[in-house]
Amino acid sequence: MKRLLSTRSALNAATLDALHHAGIEIVSPSFMNTRALPEERRVLPPESPQADQPSKPEQAPEAVVFDKAEEVEKTENLTDRQRTLEEEIKTQREGLKSTKSDEERAELESRITQLETAHQELGRAIEQANRNERT
Repeated sequence: MKRLLSTRSALNAATLDALHHAGIEIVSPSFMNTRALPEERRVLPPESPQADQPSKPEQAPEAVVFDKAEEVEKTENLTDRQRTLEEEIKTQREGLKSTKSDEERAELESRITQLETAHQELGRAIEQANRNERT
């Protein structure tokens, strides 16, 4: 699936090359020849020296298309994780209000600090991912 675009493009190029090599003229249905040419004269592109060798694009179209989709998915996953952390922070803070023990209170405060740090790191990662998506 991820090679569909470049495979289709290569097939089209190979088809046109084979037809041109066989002397078969491919033109648009609206093509109008305004030059006086004999009936047997064909309008073919000059044969390229690379026609026999399949071209290798520097980067396959799928790489660009699917990379962008994967970047968006990654950003959405980070955003979902950040929301989950926000909910967990809220839950821990509510638990902190009802805690009587100093030991439990210290553990909850430590846990909240860890969650807040993770939340901030996710925020930075999301900002970076958004910047990457725009480029």
